[in-house]
Amino acid sequence: MARTVSERLRRDLVADLRARGAIDSDRVAAAFLAVAREHFLPHVLAEDGLKAVYRDDAIVTKRDPQGRPLSSSSQPALMAKMLELLDLQAGHRVLEIGAGTGYNSFSAELGWLALLDAMADPTLDTASQRSATGLDPAARKLSLQIVDQAPSAILSVFFIDRFAGYADYYAAVSEVWGADRARSCERAVSTAAAEVSNPLVVSTRDAARERETRARALQEHMPEPDFRTAVADTLRIEPKPGAAARITELCRRRGAPWAFREGHGFEWVGDEEIERTAVLPALSAVSDPRFAGGVKSDFESARAELALGTPKALSQSVHQSGCAIESAMKVVLNERQIAYDAKDTAQRLFEHLVQNGIVTRDMERLVLGAATPRNKKGGHGAGATPHQVAPEDAEAVLGSAAVAIAYG
Repeated sequence: MARTVSERLRRDLVADLRARGAIDSDRVAAAFLAVAREHFLPHVLAEDGLKAVYRDDAIVTKRDPQGRPLSSSSQPALMAKMLELLDLQAGHRVLEIGAGTGYNSFSAELGWLALLDAMADPTLDTASQRSATGLDPAARKLSLQIVDQAPSAILSVFFIDRFAGYADYYAAVSEVWGADRARSCERAVSTAAAEVSNPLVVSTRDAARERETRARALQEHMPEPDFRTAVADTLRIEPKPGAAARITELCRRRGAPWAFREGHGFEWVGDEEIERTAVLPALSAVSDPRFAGGVKSDFESARAELALGTPKALSQSVHQSGCAIESAMKVVLNERQIAYDAKDTAQRLFEHLVQNGIVTRDMERLVLGAATPRNKKGGHGAGATPHQVAPEDAEAVLGSAAVAIAYG
């Protein structure tokens, strides 16, 4: 059977690691053969190609503003020796702190799962340095397994009534997320297609294989909000019993801040602790008839904008989080028949609460945690160009709003 370029490079890497004594056991070798490192280093794949991905070097994945390394994918030889010493056995569960891209933990999990009948849960707990949204390449793969549809079918559902094809989608990505992101998607798809195409043989089977490869590559490299939309749309059209609960559990185990609700798709809940102590109490609070107006609509809008995830939506999420706090304070003041000006700022509304003995001064940061970022980064008054808001910042502001609402 013909092997892909990626598979050949993995075999070459394993042979080199065996020759140098980094790999001793068949199961560690199987782990490195089973897991494609490029799925965890999409930027290296897009910019430097597959050979760069499989060199036996540590690859920096994140730097601070001064250019100092913050996170990396460790040298394969070092990871191999660590996995040999770990001696993972059937039934063991692993928590890896500072897992970087997640490649090492995923290698241990999937590679050894193929050789052992009973192995750690396929949604292996890690505390890796993923992006704030959390659906890294491994989580995407596991999500697609739950959806259980051909990649081209998922992409067709996502494209319908939105995009005329790949080129139209790339143009939309460029407009929303920037030209660099669009080019990265396009290169990843082209590279994946080149691996499976055979210019010497053209057949219906080869064309189908290339179509599915292209579709899967795009799903693995498209902006995450689009990936979440593709999954949600597909499950809305082709429901899978238990899929919502499985995706929610997958997100929880991998530290992604999402829950999946049947018929609605992904909803932001924060991590498990934030969900339990802030988001769920806040959702309970906004279901109170007194909060049925502005508070509930503002808070739900903030969650929806965060899930949408575009630069404009993230800025709007911050704005709506701040609005939810202001609306909540007004409800409390109205309940106690305390007068205030409709144009009062969040700070002034808080002063009314303090002056009337409703809250104490030391609660200021808790109550107003979402107000200051709203003024600086929120969508209101941003003009045609939205304020630049990182996903983790929007999450933090929404979490702060949840805490304040739950406190109220």
